[in-house]
Amino acid sequence: IALQVGDIPPNLPPTLAIPNETLTQTNDPQKDVFEKDFALFAKDPDAQGAPQLTFSIIPGTTLPSGATLAANGTFKWDYSKVKPGVYVLGIQVTDTDPFPNRQPLLPQTAKQLVTYTINNLPDPPTINVSDQTVEEGKTLTFKTTASDPDLTTVAFSAKGLPPWLTFNPATFAFDQIANIS
Repeated sequence: IALQVGDIPPNLPPTLAIPNETLTQTNDPQKDVFEKDFALFAKDPDAQGAPQLTFSIIPGTTLPSGATLAANGTFKWDYSKVKPGVYVLGIQVTDTDPFPNRQPLLPQTAKQLVTYTINNLPDPPTINVSDQTVEEGKTLTFKTTASDPDLTTVAFSAKGLPPWLTFNPATFAFDQIANIS
């Protein structure tokens, strides 16, 4: 018969300190996957041996589209299809009684809101220049157009032009300054 005398220490709550992060979409689904082991950021101050921690989302919160959280703390998120912005995850970790040979105490839980900011890598603009032909001895003038899928203002410039051709970035026009024969 074993007899325990004295105060039973309380089951202390675990701690959780997951860092906030900023992620940038690369428009490559193979690269836009984030994986982190949340167990590396959790501690159980009264664990004997390896802590027995269980991870889950805080009730009333949800994970963003494409994200999973395993009970062992493995968080994986394919953020390639989410809109850029700020995502707040409600994560909690629960321990078990560190002294299994006594009357079990209630598990303790630590909660944390983790912020992930998703930035979008700008998509390149597209330029439209059609093939041009001109009769010999005539002047060649044509305009270009461009668009940006991110809806930012497009700036034009031209480099390496032959000496007889000019480009006006204000009008997006190319002009021949001399007749070429």
